[in-house]
Amino acid sequence: MAVKLAFLPSNTTAIAQPLDQGIIRAVKQLYKKNLLRKFLLAIECGKLFSIDLIGAIRMLKYSWRQFEATTVQNCFKRPGFSVCAGDADDASDTIDQTSDIVDEACKSLLAEVLERQGVTEGISFPDF
Repeated sequence: MAVKLAFLPSNTTAIAQPLDQGIIRAVKQLYKKNLLRKFLLAIECGKLFSIDLIGAIRMLKYSWRQFEATTVQNCFKRPGFSVCAGDADDASDTIDQTSDIVDEACKSLLAEVLERQGVTEGISFPDF
């Protein structure tokens, strides 16, 4: 098996780093979703919602475990690190669709939290 060496063009760091392409974004979305779920659970139980550092770390760990391996694969395919050339377009669409699904779930959870807290002026999910 021969090794094929390819040099990347300069100034392509933002394109070629898959973590910047969706992995971190996806984990953050899952974390926010879990945070909102925990907040709603506290409201339903009539408890004061609070989170400490260890709780945040545990929730991040839980969010990471919910993360699907296919998302990581697609994040590598998106900048072109794949065996088949056509995979990059499919990966981009899959990442965007998954992100949209999680965004919609988070938006509805945030709306429910704001409604239960009696907040009349809502904040947008990106601001959250």
